[in-house]
Amino acid sequence: MWLWDWVVQNKQWVFGFGIAALGALGTVLWWAIKKFWKTDAAVSAIPAASATISPITSPVITNTTLPAAPTPLPLKVDPPAPAPATKPNLCVEGIKAPRIYLQGDVWTLRPKSGGWERQDRYRAILADVSNVPTDEAHTAKEAIRAAIRMDYGGRVRTYSPLPWLEEFTNLVYLETWATKTVVLAVGEDSRTGTWSFVLNQRKDYAGSSAVSEMDWTNQCPIPSDLPFELLMIDMNSGAILAKFPYIWTFDAVNNWPILKSVD
Repeated sequence: MWLWDWVVQNKQWVFGFGIAALGALGTVLWWAIKKFWKTDAAVSAIPAASATISPITSPVITNTTLPAAPTPLPLKVDPPAPAPATKPNLCVEGIKAPRIYLQGDVWTLRPKSGGWERQDRYRAILADVSNVPTDEAHTAKEAIRAAIRMDYGGRVRTYSPLPWLEEFTNLVYLETWATKTVVLAVGEDSRTGTWSFVLNQRKDYAGSSAVSEMDWTNQCPIPSDLPFELLMIDMNSGAILAKFPYIWTFDAVNNWPILKSVD
C-alpha cells in the first residue's frame, strides 16, 4: 500500500515524468522510422543487376578425319663430283724412214733369221705414236686404228686401216706411257722403187699368217707438197681421237718421199 500512497502523493511528478518519457520515446521512434524509411527507399532505387545466363551446350563430337601430316621432304644431298673424264693424250714422237721387213705377215725391224720364211726388205716411213699423261689431261688405255687422209687438190681420199710395227692385226691397245709405231708408207729398198700405202685388213688373230692380209693396191702419189693427215681412230666409237697434219713431199737427197711438219 505504501507504493500506491507514494504514487498518490507524487502524482504530479510521476505524470510529468511519464509525459516527458513518452515524448522522448516518440521522438526516438520518429527518428528511427525516418531513418529506416530512407534506407529502404534508397535500396529500392538501386537497379537490380541483371545477368544473362547462356544455355550450356555440350560439345558435339563428330567422326571427322584429320588431314594427314605432310610427308617431310628428303634432305637434299649434293651428288658426288663426277670423276674427271679420261681419254688418251696421243702424240707423234717422230717420223723416220728405216729399213723394214715383212715376216709372217708382220712388219718388223728385227727379222728372225735361220727359218724357212722369206725375209722381204723394204724402206718405210714410220710414225712413233705415244699416249703421254699431262697435268691437264687424265689419260686412259685406248683401242686405236690408224688412217691417212690426203687432199688431192680438193679431192680427199682416206687410206685405212694402216699396219703397225710388230703387230699381227690392224688394232693396237695403247697403254699410258706406251709407244706404238704405225707404218705409213712402204717402198722398195732402192732409190728408184715405187711406194705404196700398204693396208692391213686383218682384224683379229683368227686367220693364218700363211695367207697375207696386206693390201698393196694403193700406190703413193708423186710427192708434190700435198696435205697429209695422220688420223688416230677410236675402235669402239669410230671417232677421231687425234689428227696430225703434215706435207707429203720429196727428199731429193735420198730420192724417196718424206713427211714435213706443218708449223
